[in-house]
This record gives sequence, structure tokens and C-alpha cells, in this order.
Amino acid sequence: MKRALALALMVLFLVLLPSAAVGQVPARPPQLTFVNDYANLLSASQRDALTQVLQGIEQATTAEMVVVTVPDLGGADAFTFSQQLFTEWGLGKKDKNNGLLIMVSLREREFRFHTGYGLEGLLPDSYLGGLIRQYITPAFGEGRFYDGLALALLSADGIVPRLEREYNVKIDATGVALPGTGEASLTNMLGGAAFFVIFLLLMMTRGGRGMLWFLLGHSMGRSSRGFGGNNRGGFGGGGFGGGRSGGGGAGGRW
Repeated sequence: MKRALALALMVLFLVLLPSAAVGQVPARPPQLTFVNDYANLLSASQRDALTQVLQGIEQATTAEMVVVTVPDLGGADAFTFSQQLFTEWGLGKKDKNNGLLIMVSLREREFRFHTGYGLEGLLPDSYLGGLIRQYITPAFGEGRFYDGLALALLSADGIVPRLEREYNVKIDATGVALPGTGEASLTNMLGGAAFFVIFLLLMMTRGGRGMLWFLLGHSMGRSSRGFGGNNRGGFGGGGFGGGRSGGGGAGGRW
């Protein structure tokens, strides 16, 4: 009797062991949260910038794309961890299954795109694997986590332009600079040069000083609206949609 009981307990232990190994996914937030940086890989301004892009995607297409960074996978492999997290959080609308999990694990140096059923055609595994090789792996290998994520989303062959073409929409990413292109810095330089020329011309005319103060006030008002000051805290304002995934996507290491 004792041997039978011991055997039954051993079998039960072995059955429950796999679920315990993958039971370390973060609890689902009460609200749809686009950027969940549990591994502290991003600055506040970087979280805000990514939130703006991902919220713009949700508003334009209803697709729920969420970044989740974790310190480690709790003993699970990246696929199993991502599938469990996707299922427990319910990413994507229930009737469309249009969710995308963007998972980063720091200790294992693992990255994964995990797609819902409804996005497998638009974002096939081969396409997502190409984004990982081209943008994620090089940037993450240098510790540039925000750059890798932003490039995969915003580059000409990235996810945002692909969604815009498919749904014939414009996704709001105003003020979010594309890393490595110098677009934002070039714009600031040109704007500063133009202001300086106007300043010199005005100072050569009567009443120039009064106009100068007006322009200074106007310029300061504009500069305070940059994306770094748009602190949304990562929330989307509603709940998760209850979507499902069949395990599609792609992953890699850096």
C-alpha cells in the first residue's frame, strides 16, 4: 500500500513538474499595458515612445501588440513561456485573435515574436525571423534594446509600414525618431538654423526686440511637446481582448 502511494505521488510530481517550470509568467495587468518592462531595459522616455507606437497600432487596426521584458524565463524555453504568457494575458481581440507578443528575456538573452492566429498571414514566421536577424540581434548585442525594438517596428520594412499598407491606415508615431537615421537631430538642426536667421533679420529692423520675445515664447512652447514628455505609463485604457495564439512567430538569441 505504501509503495503504491509513493508511486502515485511520484507520478503526480512528474506530471505537475512541467507546469511548475513554466508557471513563472508575470500576472496579467488589470489594464491593457503596451510596454511591460519587468527587466528594466528601457528608460522612461523609451517606454513612452514605444507605447505611443503600439497604442497607435491598436487605435488604427485594433491589433494588440505588447512588449514584455523579463529578468529570466523561470526554467522554461522561450516558446513555452511566450505561449503561456500570450494565453494567460489574452492578447488580441477575441473575435480577431490579432495579438502580437514581443518578449525579451535578459538572462537567457532570448527574444521572441509570438503571433495570434489572426496575424499569422500578415506577419509570417519568415518575415518576423528576418526582422530579428536584421534589427533585433545586432542592436541587442550592443545593449541597445530600444533601438532594436524601434527599428523592427518603424523601419521601411518594419511592422508599422506593413500594417499601414495592409489596412490602408496611418499609424500615429509622431515625434518618435527612427534610431540610427539622424532624422530627429537633422530636423532640430534645420529648425535651429532657421530660427537663428530670422532672429538676425528681426534684430536689424525696428521693433525687433518685441518680436524676438514673441518668437522665444513660441519656440519654448513647441519644444515642450516632444515625445519624451508624453508620459502615459504604458496603459491603453482598456482590458485585454482575450485573443489566442497557435504558436506562430519567430525567436532568436543575441
